[in-house]
Amino acid sequence: MSQLDPAAFSQTRGWLTGICALSIEGLAKLPNSALAHIVICMHQQRVEQTLLHDGAPSNSLEILEPCFQIDSEELSNIHWKLESQLSLLELRSTVSVLRCWSLYSEYVDKLHHAASEIEKLARLMLSSFHI
Repeated sequence: MSQLDPAAFSQTRGWLTGICALSIEGLAKLPNSALAHIVICMHQQRVEQTLLHDGAPSNSLEILEPCFQIDSEELSNIHWKLESQLSLLELRSTVSVLRCWSLYSEYVDKLHHAASEIEKLARLMLSSFHI
């Protein structure tokens, strides 16, 4: 799946859930680079989604479509707030640990399913080339 790997979203899920679990004092001890790293990862994931969408054969777009959108408005808002407000404290006050984990898990599960479908399609296409 290009570099659009469900594992990258799993890492983001871990980071954001961990941030939600931190105390305010613990959050204050995080280096400034932590937020920058998360925002850069989220942006890179979006770039990979765009590259994958633009380079995908038309017959695979239906399978790939789940990779191009976040269905949860709540998760979309979390991403938007992180990128626009650049505030981990805001994130922590916006969503609970369990809710953050649940939202990301739904999305990661969707990506795993899409990756599995893409692998099946690739195997089918490769098998059709064998003489």
